[in-house]
Amino acid sequence: MPVARAVVTGVQSLARNKVVRGLATTAVPVVIGAARERLPDAYRARNPIVAVTGLGGSGKTVLVHQACSRKRDYSPIEFESPTVEKQAWRTGLSGMRFRIVPGGDVAARRTGFEQLFHSEPVDGVVHVVADGLATARPGSTPQALDTSLSLDAYRALQREREVEDFRRTATHIASLVGASRKPIWLLIAVTKTDLLHPHVANDVVENYYSLTGHSPFAEALRDLRRQVGDGGLTTAVMPVYAIAQDFEFNGQRLATRGTDSDRDAKLDAFRHRLRHLTGQIS
Repeated sequence: MPVARAVVTGVQSLARNKVVRGLATTAVPVVIGAARERLPDAYRARNPIVAVTGLGGSGKTVLVHQACSRKRDYSPIEFESPTVEKQAWRTGLSGMRFRIVPGGDVAARRTGFEQLFHSEPVDGVVHVVADGLATARPGSTPQALDTSLSLDAYRALQREREVEDFRRTATHIASLVGASRKPIWLLIAVTKTDLLHPHVANDVVENYYSLTGHSPFAEALRDLRRQVGDGGLTTAVMPVYAIAQDFEFNGQRLATRGTDSDRDAKLDAFRHRLRHLTGQIS
């Protein structure tokens, strides 16, 4: 007890000392301020912001929705979203915050690119493609709604539009990389692969959309890498689908080959790849 009483007396004496009180008054706000500055960085590291881009109808919203909540009865929206959609998931202390940029010619698309790639930069990008199987919506280009097109002709047209869309997106990605103090990552998510034979789907991923592929899209991807350099941008590509669903165009149908278990496995792989790219897991 005498020792404890001596300690308390010593602390009280220090508290009454003007010099000590002055140092404390100066130091404590500095410590608190530094902690406050670190808190947003720590939260951002555990909950990165991801931009989701791609052609209208490619399946951006349904992919993110299913990755976050995995509801088998989800119905894709009929029209292009007029706003930048926000969704998120959490896993323990970490999570992911998605910002889905509209794919159509709407004002929110331009606003979304300006905000997410320039004024408030994101941590990474998921660019969604569908091997020409983007769903035609009301308000799509006249060519996409041309009822004289065959399914093969429609897919060829959509593949061309995918390349054009990616080249426009790539200009914003290049700006994002140039302004960032850390490497940026880009994941090419090839959706609707349930509509393809597994061997065809693998070939599409490896030889059409990958950095080493032989296609107009692969060339556009290499152009981006040449522009920003290998050190500033990490790229990856993977197959995924959110709903096992037939695809119809002008009376022609592609039947899904997907199952709920395979869909869930691919969504799990998609989530795992995102967590790896953001540094949440090694």
